[in-house]
Amino acid sequence: HGHCNYGAGAPHRDRHAALAFSRTQKLIAEGWAVHWDHDAEVPWLSAPDGHTIVAYDDRNSVHRKAQWARKQGFAGMFFWAIHQDRMPEGQHWLIKAAEQAWPK
Repeated sequence: HGHCNYGAGAPHRDRHAALAFSRTQKLIAEGWAVHWDHDAEVPWLSAPDGHTIVAYDDRNSVHRKAQWARKQGFAGMFFWAIHQDRMPEGQHWLIKAAEQAWPK
């Protein structure tokens, strides 16, 4: 799931308040630059005009979060509104990434 942050005074502040994972992939295809936050271990996007950013989870960040949760001894983890993160072909890339980090 992604969240947008607009610069001060930017129009349409709430246009993309929450994004499905599939939408982040479309933004990348439209030319948004992909970045990685090494402290938070999550990706983020910046718009071509530099006025909008989107922080989100991808397969790498979800995999790392699942590894961390398992190492902490947690019994599991959950996703908020995972139904919005299904890819067009019907797959749940993020759930699969978590499962790979947390084998049964």
